Amino acid sequence: MAFGRLFALLEQLKADPTWVDKLLDSGHGSDRVWPIAVMKWHDAQRVARLPLWRLKFWDLEKSGLNYRVIYLYNWPDRSYNVMAVVHRDSFDYDDPTDPIRIRVFGRCRVEFPRA
Repeated sequence: MAFGRLFALLEQLKADPTWVDKLLDSGHGSDRVWPIAVMKWHDAQRVARLPLWRLKFWDLEKSGLNYRVIYLYNWPDRSYNVMAVVHRDSFDYDDPTDPIRIRVFGRCRVEFPRA
């Protein structure tokens, strides 16, 4: 059920230019007025120099589905690329030994070396 709802929200995001326009606006939606909240992954951008962002959907949050979509904005081709979908409680953004963080950083460097 959670996957289906998340997939539907990602499809809606892809189809709605007003949502897409906000994907690089850190802090957007944190007031819960918009259906999405966008934040820079500060540690990834400062320390690893990777243009990674995190996204949450308020409708899912209300239902107790605390998932985050981790995405990379690839500047050379201006594309958004989902790197991971993680449950918030099973992931520590700031822990350099977190296996999800290690995997995401590694994939970014392999797939988007010029990002």
